[in-house]
Amino acid sequence: MPHATETTSAIFTLLTDAAHDVRELMCEQLDTMTEQQLHQLYDHSHRQPDHVAHAIQRALQNNVWQRLTKRLARWCEAPMSLVDVMYFLCEFAHIDYDPAAIDAQLEDLATRCRQEFIRGGAYDPKTRVNAIAEVLGNRLGFTGNQAEYYNPENSFIDSVLKQRRGVPISLSAIYLLVAQRLEVPLDGIGLPGHFIVGISSDATFWGHDPFRRGRQLSDLDCARMVEQCGHTFDENQLKPVSPRYILVRSLNNLRQVYRRHEDDDRAAAVEHMLQALINTN
Repeated sequence: MPHATETTSAIFTLLTDAAHDVRELMCEQLDTMTEQQLHQLYDHSHRQPDHVAHAIQRALQNNVWQRLTKRLARWCEAPMSLVDVMYFLCEFAHIDYDPAAIDAQLEDLATRCRQEFIRGGAYDPKTRVNAIAEVLGNRLGFTGNQAEYYNPENSFIDSVLKQRRGVPISLSAIYLLVAQRLEVPLDGIGLPGHFIVGISSDATFWGHDPFRRGRQLSDLDCARMVEQCGHTFDENQLKPVSPRYILVRSLNNLRQVYRRHEDDDRAAAVEHMLQALINTN
């Protein structure tokens, strides 16, 4: 049996073959390989011609997308937590995404917020949420990417953590994941046309808008936001949403963005994932 490096070299040779039919046949063979095999090829493809690296990346992406779609089809048997959902989205988009690096960045944000709790004497949930918004929004500058709102990278928290720019739902997810680490009871709120975070205490809603640097929101503020988006406000819209809801809404956002960019492959992959979720209802 040939050594792995010999096999890799042979595959690269066939992918650069002058004959179109040979290249097409090799691309078809890539689709039959395992994800591990494709990752190994991808790791060695960076010095190859662009079309070779692209063919391997496409095959690897298709393999990953198929696996992720199958995972969604098993949602009832194995539902995801919020962190699972956000890592799922990163894996969909980024072949080399690093969950350990994301975890470390979230822990660093939680540590900064914890220090603010001690410094500011934040003990009750409301003042702790205020402190989280102060640290993430005002001090660290997490805010909405209004200049490039339709950039798909706004939906993936590894990119959002790096750029400190995102869309409402991805920024809210970072607030929620940090709050979970601090055992602060913060919820995701899926308003029509916007996504925020909030808590309910003594029948009083207390919200923050991560897209606007954590700006505080009352229930009346939320009502005005909903009406400005052309919808009718209902108090039920202030109820917490589930990780599944966040995933569906994120995928719907991505489908619209990919269609806007005429990225048919990714739009179709997202469509298949949404259909897999619908079929589990």
